[in-house]
Amino acid sequence: MASIFVSYAHVDNVVPEKYRQHTKGWVLDFVEELKIQLDRKPIRNGSYQIFTDGLMKGYDVVESKLKEQCEEADILLLVMSEGYLNSDWCKREREWFLQYVADYSGKVFLIELEPTERENWPDEFKGLQGYPFFELDNGNPVTLGEPSWSFVDPNIKYHTEVKRIAADIADRLKWLHFSGENDTFDYPTIFLADPTDDVRDDCEKVYQFLKKENVTILPISSFISDTEGFKKQVNNDIRRSHIFVQLLGKYTGRKTPEMPDGKPYYQYNLAKTISEESQLRIVQWRNSDLNLSEVQDNDHRNLLQHDTVRSEYIDQFIPYLKSVIKPLSSLPEPSSLYPTNNRRIIIIYNRNESVPLNITINLEVLGIDYFVQSPIGMELRQIVKKSNGVVIYSGADSNWAKNTSLHCRKWMISTDDENRPHGNNEYVVSDQENAIIIFRTNAFDPAQRNELSKIGEARQ
Repeated sequence: MASIFVSYAHVDNVVPEKYRQHTKGWVLDFVEELKIQLDRKPIRNGSYQIFTDGLMKGYDVVESKLKEQCEEADILLLVMSEGYLNSDWCKREREWFLQYVADYSGKVFLIELEPTERENWPDEFKGLQGYPFFELDNGNPVTLGEPSWSFVDPNIKYHTEVKRIAADIADRLKWLHFSGENDTFDYPTIFLADPTDDVRDDCEKVYQFLKKENVTILPISSFISDTEGFKKQVNNDIRRSHIFVQLLGKYTGRKTPEMPDGKPYYQYNLAKTISEESQLRIVQWRNSDLNLSEVQDNDHRNLLQHDTVRSEYIDQFIPYLKSVIKPLSSLPEPSSLYPTNNRRIIIIYNRNESVPLNITINLEVLGIDYFVQSPIGMELRQIVKKSNGVVIYSGADSNWAKNTSLHCRKWMISTDDENRPHGNNEYVVSDQENAIIIFRTNAFDPAQRNELSKIGEARQ
């Protein structure tokens, strides 16, 4: 079951006592309305839960319960306000959640309850677009859906915004099913590449079409603005997709030292590489009215002429795309998401570090397949359960490694996979590389077990 953690400042939910029979407060009223909208979406019943601190039992220890829920959460839904920015509890909840997140795109939903200075937002969230729940009336902010103490404001825009964020969260929940308990795909997954400005309107038409189909569209949220974050997001999302859809225009977009050929070419090259190791299908489009002789960049002109690019009007392309999606009724996992070797090892790294080369080289020498990832929540649980070992590399943050290893050991031992017997794990701590290695001894031969226990100059 996917978990949504709601982080908010209590000052934003205060209700005068004599009015409490009419409203639970803005935040809890919003959560109730959101749940109604989510239940109307085509997602499995009981596939998610929304946690607020109001659900805690009288015997719960507040800090430990909140910490546990944040660490297990798949989605963080936060209510941004001056109260949030000044709340120590909200800061702790944010840190607990982000502790297990390397790529948080699509996993954080930010509600703007009132105008706040973006420069005061946490650095991790400054690039989020957010969902505004206020309007300006002669320069004065008015919160949408503000309780009037006798009824909830029937403001149409409030309910429209609730429906919009519910639709986006529902898309995310559908994606989370891909890493659920049964590890099956109920929906085709489409990666819609970030377009250049000259085809953005066409891309919006395709996006609106896809929303009406029974598909999951990646990325879930807007593309990250910084280059490294963008590259990480694109790589992760394409590897989780069945179809790569790209609309191409006349221009290459802005080129940077990190992406010297521009975003369109970077996304295509990455998709092409991934398609060579998986069943990813590439579908591209350009307007048939585009005059190729007017395209000045040679590489971009060559891209526009690839055999995967359809030259037609957008209204002709959409029915074709529908025909591509229709056969995908029963789908396997994208084969690039997990290693195929039965002796696979998952390397988990802290988002502030990079994996030392000697760890990957040693695994390659041993003939052991490995997969480098830093997923969160349900994703991390399911990937670890599918593995026969983990290497947790944290650099200088030994506390992060220790906490992560405790979760991994619990998940590996609790797996019900009869092909991976329980209780036969080795726990190895590295002195020099600050790494923790956990692996199933019966999954490797004696020589491999001996070398595994020493990866990174580890000692048992």
